[in-house]
Amino acid sequence: MKSNIISTVIMTFLYLVVYPMICSFFADFKTVSTIINLAVMALMIVFSLVRIHDVKDFKGYGVCAGDNAGKMKLILPLFIMPIMNVPYLFMGANVTPMVTASAIYVGIMEELIFRGCVYKLVDDRWGEHKAIVFSSIAFGLIHLINLSGSGKYIVYLTILQVFYACAIGFAFAVVRARTGSILFPVIVHALVDIIGMADENKKFDVIFDSCACVVLIAFGTVYYVKYRKETGRIETAA
Repeated sequence: MKSNIISTVIMTFLYLVVYPMICSFFADFKTVSTIINLAVMALMIVFSLVRIHDVKDFKGYGVCAGDNAGKMKLILPLFIMPIMNVPYLFMGANVTPMVTASAIYVGIMEELIFRGCVYKLVDDRWGEHKAIVFSSIAFGLIHLINLSGSGKYIVYLTILQVFYACAIGFAFAVVRARTGSILFPVIVHALVDIIGMADENKKFDVIFDSCACVVLIAFGTVYYVKYRKETGRIETAA
């Protein structure tokens, strides 16, 4: 338990504090900044995996192939999420190699932290059902950090992001619980962010994000309720 708490705190601190500080420091160096960003992202991922390796529990953190047999009906619908971002490609989204690398980094780190560390921390103490709920809510609330940004609709968009991050978190956490792996959540998370990060045209964000929020909340709720029924936590009508 203690080692898991330490891992969670260290990885979250590196992701939310150290990496942004380094990127901000080298932001004016252009080409050098890109190289340093890529290097730091790689080091952060390697350090996190080494930290998990040190506690000798890759499987416990979901860092494994998992049991995907017979789970494709659960896994494949996840790819609806990145498909929902496709309209941004027709609205000026500029998918560059750096954007792609950043999205992969974010996907790996956020899944390691929330579906890996936080999920395991709660699962070990209170069980997987509470782990699904708590890790999903924590994942949503962490997006409140985006209130530090700027823009006409920053508060509204941030609140929307919190809600659909919770919903995505439910779907990802259910897949994590059923397969024992964060592999597919990492892949889908990265695909969602690749286009989302590349979007520079904020004109229709409120409309699209509002629609996405409704769909993803419904999506995450269906995933979680179905999981609770299958595991006997919700009684179905005879």
